[in-house]
Amino acid sequence: AAVVPGALAALKALPADVARQVVGISGSSEFSIVLTLNRGVTVDWGGGDNASAKAADLIALMHQGRATRYDVSAPNAPAMS
Repeated sequence: AAVVPGALAALKALPADVARQVVGISGSSEFSIVLTLNRGVTVDWGGGDNASAKAADLIALMHQGRATRYDVSAPNAPAMS
């Protein structure tokens, strides 16, 4: 239940075209939210804080190229692999 507020913050921060790609959300705690996008792509979101910055980082990473994993849990140090 602790994951729900952070998951909702993530979904609300994402642009509609990216939010439509979300097929699952999981997390073992409120600080370890993981979004699963279509095609098996995962996004390590972290906590619900800084949702707007994390969404902006995710969009920037997605424009750099395809990846199977994006990590925006630390907004100042996003990564992809």
